[in-house]
Amino acid sequence: MRRGYAKLEEGKMVKLVTNDIAKRGGCATCFWISYLELPRVCRVGDRILIDRGAALLQVTCIHEEAVTCKIIKGGIVRDNKLVQLLDSVVSLPQISEKDTEHMKLASMLECDFLIMNHTRNEKMLYGIKSRLKKMGVTKICVMAKISNQQGFENFDEILHSADAILLDRNNIEIDVGSEKLFLVEKIIIAKCIRIGKPIVLGFQVYNNEQLNIDMNLIAHAVLNGVDAIFLKTGAMNMKDTTKLLRDVDIVCREAESARWQKEIFDELSYKVPIPLDPLHAIIVGAVETSIKSNAAAIVVTTTTGRSAVLLSMYRPKCLILAVTRYGVVARWLQLYYGIHSLHYRTEPLSDWGKDMQTRIQTGIDSLRRKGYIRVGDAIVIVSGWRQGAGFTNCIRIVYVSPGHMENQIADFESCW
Repeated sequence: MRRGYAKLEEGKMVKLVTNDIAKRGGCATCFWISYLELPRVCRVGDRILIDRGAALLQVTCIHEEAVTCKIIKGGIVRDNKLVQLLDSVVSLPQISEKDTEHMKLASMLECDFLIMNHTRNEKMLYGIKSRLKKMGVTKICVMAKISNQQGFENFDEILHSADAILLDRNNIEIDVGSEKLFLVEKIIIAKCIRIGKPIVLGFQVYNNEQLNIDMNLIAHAVLNGVDAIFLKTGAMNMKDTTKLLRDVDIVCREAESARWQKEIFDELSYKVPIPLDPLHAIIVGAVETSIKSNAAAIVVTTTTGRSAVLLSMYRPKCLILAVTRYGVVARWLQLYYGIHSLHYRTEPLSDWGKDMQTRIQTGIDSLRRKGYIRVGDAIVIVSGWRQGAGFTNCIRIVYVSPGHMENQIADFESCW
C-alpha cells in the first residue's frame, strides 16, 4: 500500500500475495504479507483477521503464491499490522532467533521474570528453560502468555510446565469469540488457583488510540481470583498512567472486600485430596485460624517461598507478609495474591530461636510503620520448628503490642 493504508470494502475480493515481488506496493484489491506458508496452511472457507479485527476475510481460492479472499468485514488496513489465521494452525518454530536474543538480554540484565509470548505448548517452555539453563540462568520465573486457541487447547500441559500464566484477553478473544471469553477466563483462573500457580490478566488500555478500559471487567477478574492485573498502557504519559493506576487500585480493593472469603476457603480446602503433606495441613490450619481470630495479617518465615505460595492459594482476607533471606524469592512472591515480601539481609544468629523471633518482630514492626496493622490486632505467625527449608509446622497467634518502633533498619528492606 503506497500510502501506508487502504480501505477494504465489505463484499469485494482481495488477494494476499506471499511473493516478495509484491512487497513494495499494494492496494485495496491486492497486497503482500510476510508469511510464505500461507497458501499451504489455510483452506477454502478459513477466516483471516487483520489488525486485531480491523478487517475480516474469508478464503475463497488458493494459489501457489497467493490466496484470494472475500471481505466479510471491511475497514482500513495499514502497513505492518498483525494477520491472524482463525481456523488453521500456523506451523512456526518453537523458539525463534529473536526469542534467543531476548533470553540473552534477560540473562545479561539478571531479570527475575521472562514472558513467553504466544505460548502454544509445553515444548516451547521446555525449550526456553533448557536454553536458559545452558546460559547459566536458573533463578528466573518463566511466564507463559496465553493468547490464542492453540495455547488454550494445550493449557493443561502449559500450566504444568510454566512458572506463571499471563492471559491476554484481547488476543484470545479474537480466536474464541467475545461470547466465550468469560468462560475461557474462568476456566484458566480456576485451574491456576487449584494448583497454586499465579495467574495474571492482561487488559488493553488503549483501543484505536483512545483510552478504553472497563473497570467492571477488572472488578470481575478480582472476584474470580486473579493474582495480578497487567495493564498494557502503550504510549500513555506519566500523569494519565498514575491516574489510571490509582483508579484501578481503588476498584481492586473494593472488589477484594466484596469476596466471600469463607466460602472460597471452604471450597478450596474441601477439594484438596487427603491426606495432606504436613506443610499443606499447617497452611490450611493457619488460614482457618486467621478467619476465626479475625487476624489483620499472617506473617510467615520462608526459605523457598512455598509456605507463602500455599497461603496465597487459599486467598485469605488478611494480607500475607513473607519474610525471607533470599531477594529473588521475595521478588517472585510479589506475583502472588495478597503477599507482601520482605528481604531479611543479615546473617543468621547463632541462636536460631532468637533469630526467628527477630525476623518475626521486625516484620510486624514494618507492617505497623506502613499502617497495615494497629496496636491490639491479632497476627497469625507461621514458622518452622528448626532451621532450613521444609520444617514449617508451627502456628501461633500474637497481638500487636504498643512497644517502641524503630525506624526502618538497614538489614530489613522491601523486596524491590
